Amino acid sequence: MANDFTVPDGPPTQAKRVQAIGLLLVSLLILAILYRMQDNKTPPVRLFKELKPETFASVIAWLFAVALFVERAIEVVVLVFRDQTAELLDRDEKRVKLLYDAAVTKTKEVSDRITASSVPNAKSFADDLNAAREAEASSKKTYDNSIEANAIYGAETKEVALIVGFAFGLLTSFAGVRALHALLPDNSATGRTFNFVDIVVTGAMLAGGSEGIHRLANVFTDFTDTLSKITKKKGQDADNSQDTDQGKGKQ
Repeated sequence: MANDFTVPDGPPTQAKRVQAIGLLLVSLLILAILYRMQDNKTPPVRLFKELKPETFASVIAWLFAVALFVERAIEVVVLVFRDQTAELLDRDEKRVKLLYDAAVTKTKEVSDRITASSVPNAKSFADDLNAAREAEASSKKTYDNSIEANAIYGAETKEVALIVGFAFGLLTSFAGVRALHALLPDNSATGRTFNFVDIVVTGAMLAGGSEGIHRLANVFTDFTDTLSKITKKKGQDADNSQDTDQGKGKQ
């Protein structure tokens, strides 16, 4: 039929190719970093600096800023490979939606005409109604297929963006942007294993985007507020208990 929607053969193949290349690059990056930092000794326990709210906020602030730059770079790379097909899929979905709406309207018009007719059992009316319903069902199936194709392509694009983001995050972290190292006391010596873990963890955080880092900041803020309230309440309870004991002593 003229309004049938078919998923292009190119996008899934291209997505798998990009995913395979991205996974290969990430694997090579991890192996290269691990090779440069291989250490047969057991890493020592790391003592972190006192984690004050202002210290954590400063770490999150620059990490958030770097994540914004990484996100923009990811958008540019993904748009180059995925934007054209995504736009075509959106256009096709809108087109088949119009066809489906027209079919629904046609079915309603035929049904209303039969209801208003004095001979509702006439064969011509029945044939028209069946044809309208068949056209509506066919258009509905085509519309559902277009929605599914668009959703699948969008999910594949997110996977590609995550792989590209992890690769960018690893490179950025390898270049010197480290989240865990910022929590260590000043002038602390770090081993190769710690640096490797720091690079991977920071790379994954950057790949998750600025929104995830913002949520992390909110969680830490809520935790410190709750801890402060608990400490304050314990202090008040201790003062009240002390006042009660002093009152009993005077009696």
